[in-house]
Amino acid sequence: MKINLTLVRHGQSEGNVDESVYYTKPDHKIDLTPLGETQATEIGQRLNKLYPLMVKNTLVYSPWTRAKRTANLIAEEMFLLNFKEDPLIHEISIVNSFNCMETKEDFESEEKSEFSQYWHKTGTSENYSDVYQRARIFYQDIVMNRYKLNDGDNLIVVSHGVFLLMLRGVIHNTSVEDILEERWLKNCQTE
Repeated sequence: MKINLTLVRHGQSEGNVDESVYYTKPDHKIDLTPLGETQATEIGQRLNKLYPLMVKNTLVYSPWTRAKRTANLIAEEMFLLNFKEDPLIHEISIVNSFNCMETKEDFESEEKSEFSQYWHKTGTSENYSDVYQRARIFYQDIVMNRYKLNDGDNLIVVSHGVFLLMLRGVIHNTSVEDILEERWLKNCQTE
């Protein structure tokens, strides 16, 4: 079976323009900016032209607010009825409370590059390997046809930078070194 897989990174988020928002709002609740909403609407319009209504279009999205909002705006533009949240495809979990914000700072510090950006893990956060494992399970779900797709159907995945990077690594069976050399998708960029 051959399906068309489109990866979409969420639109511009509050955290993309002001990192201080991470100190006042949990990462999973960070929303889109007005520009992010415009980006999501525009990508939905583009995908609507690319994927005709006669073909089954399925949209799967991360449960985190910015990805969910992006997916909803895309679904509106594509007149989609078939879209589903998947808890596997969220962004890398760096912290789970405001008290752990120093973990986020540790994650972004130069120390991680000495140890390894891929394997570095602090406290309750995930490392890239953890996200890779989630991406691999998600990809297995696609291969095992969890979404009940038929030959020629379109699957649109709306997620986050690190998850999409790891998912591409899984799909292409890429080495750790090569995954870390890959380019990141920009906000509302597709692949």
